[in-house]
Amino acid sequence: MQVKKQCVELLPQLIKHLPEFQNNNAKLKQAMTSIFNFINKKDKKADSLDYRGVGFNSLGKIGLLVSRDQMDPFLPMIFDLID
Repeated sequence: MQVKKQCVELLPQLIKHLPEFQNNNAKLKQAMTSIFNFINKKDKKADSLDYRGVGFNSLGKIGLLVSRDQMDPFLPMIFDLID
């Protein structure tokens, strides 16, 4: 689980520094889906709130890096996570 946490923390850096993530909506969708799966994963051994926080931080960082048009399809999923 720790490795997955580090990968989720790394995704905003990849999007920031690799133009293929910024210009390719399929890769952005794949990255966002992996973050959503990470947030929704239940791990009995680990503190799930800590891991959810890492996922939400990554979503926030990505939201600052990509355009509004790229982020719009993911907003309903983000609001579902909050509820």
